[in-house]
Amino acid sequence: MKTNRSDWSEERIKVLLSQLPKVEDNRSSKQIYQQVLMASGKKKKSVKWIGPAVATVVVFIYGVFNFSSFISAGCSRTA
Repeated sequence: MKTNRSDWSEERIKVLLSQLPKVEDNRSSKQIYQQVLMASGKKKKSVKWIGPAVATVVVFIYGVFNFSSFISAGCSRTA
């Protein structure tokens, strides 16, 4: 049953809400709090060293290629 929002009145909303099933939770507040604490403690640690490690590898590879081209350019000049 689709209704336009303009057709909604406070009474209509109350009727629709009263037709919803009742929500039951048999857990105690302590149990819920313990589950929240456990869930918040399981956060994955961010790997903060990945960025600097990748940058170091890129600089190293660039240095190796730059050095090898420098050596080959030096050898061609002396010959």
